[in-house]
Amino acid sequence: FLVKTASNGKDAWGRLLELKELVTNQGQKLTDHIHVVVSDIEMPAMDGLNLTKRIKEDPILRQLPVILFSSLVNDKLHHKGEAVGADDQISKPEVVELADRAMQLIKAREAQA
Repeated sequence: FLVKTASNGKDAWGRLLELKELVTNQGQKLTDHIHVVVSDIEMPAMDGLNLTKRIKEDPILRQLPVILFSSLVNDKLHHKGEAVGADDQISKPEVVELADRAMQLIKAREAQA
């Protein structure tokens, strides 16, 4: 994976909006630049649930799979991620599982295209 990081949810949202503007203005596909968003739930400035909700409500960005990767992901709180449209939720520190599921979501999106 080629990983680009953001320091918080607000920063990630701003970068996604810039990317959206770039691909819209240049007639490119979003997936030429990004394939999946992985977000923690607890972050300063904007939490991962709010970030996910914004992504899934945007007509262009909604095609991006979003994985919530957090110590807060458990059976009791799983419904919160579902409510905002997260494509998957993985409990930290399962990094190998995160990579496997990210690849599954990317391949599934490519198959649909």
